[in-house]
Amino acid sequence: MSIVTRRILAALIDHAVILFIVCIPVQIIYDNAKNNIPLYLLFTIGIIAYAALFVCKDLVFKNSGIGKKLVNLVIVKKSGLEKVGYGRIVLRNVILLPLLSLEIILLIFNGERLGDILTNTMVVLKTENE
Repeated sequence: MSIVTRRILAALIDHAVILFIVCIPVQIIYDNAKNNIPLYLLFTIGIIAYAALFVCKDLVFKNSGIGKKLVNLVIVKKSGLEKVGYGRIVLRNVILLPLLSLEIILLIFNGERLGDILTNTMVVLKTENE
């Protein structure tokens, strides 16, 4: 399986996990509120929670999120394949939120996202010592 295919699979897994984490509490709050909380407010809370979890998703397992962990990928610096700091990991994902379409096109045709290019990082197969 190619790195690009693994990255797309990892992204799908991450989105599914985040949606599950966000939707269950929002649904429970909605069911228990019985129309005391406006639906637009719950929707806004859900969007904010989703964005916050998405931006921090790759901090879970030291430079890889749940999806990357399951498909054996890790984020590293392009120079020397060193671990990436928290700031770069968050910036990679902040860039992705408003530019999702462009990021997908770049990943498919160039093998790296705009977030990778701007933060000088790349996603590689995890080795035994990482």
